[in-house]
Amino acid sequence: MIKIIVDSVSDMPDEYLAKYGITMIPLTVNLNGLSYEDRSGLSLDEFFEEIRSTNTFPSTAAPAPYKFSEAFRPAVDAGDSIICFTMSSASSSTYQSACLAKAEFPDAKIDIIDTKCAGMCQGINAIEAARMAQAGKTHEEIVALSKKRVPRMKTLVLLETMEFLRRGGRISATKARLASLLSIKPVIEYMASTDGNIELIHRSRGFRNGM
Repeated sequence: MIKIIVDSVSDMPDEYLAKYGITMIPLTVNLNGLSYEDRSGLSLDEFFEEIRSTNTFPSTAAPAPYKFSEAFRPAVDAGDSIICFTMSSASSSTYQSACLAKAEFPDAKIDIIDTKCAGMCQGINAIEAARMAQAGKTHEEIVALSKKRVPRMKTLVLLETMEFLRRGGRISATKARLASLLSIKPVIEYMASTDGNIELIHRSRGFRNGM
């Protein structure tokens, strides 16, 4: 058997996790002085409502290596191989945590794939891997094709506001205020050609133009 594992940034729908037996490792969300496990301790609706109602700036933390170890161990004990898809290593230490966990099982067949993106771009690669496993492809075939997908995929995000880019130090307060006055909506991109970094690629006038 081949076990597929992802982190929660993959935005993997619950029905796909169940359908393909995919295990999801949650990141930690820090919000308003409290810490939650992504997707289980705090729903997306609750997350956005908390930001709107309290004007709180959230942060995230990568899973500790032991979280991956706990997910790897049942598969290793069952004699299964593991393919783990993580979000871009340029944006999070999640990939490094998974690699540290892999080192605890030197005799197991484990591959960690840095997708160099985030969101469903990452999730789609994992879903395709799970489908290939169900179709009888070998571990080596799945890893090779999954790595080939990485440079062909990217995530585009249209943001409603530049406020959180300002709070995160990515743009100045002056630029954020000007963008708000002009109704400028930024489009950001994750892609392998930038080594998985976030790039601001477009500034649209209004949300409809951004779409």
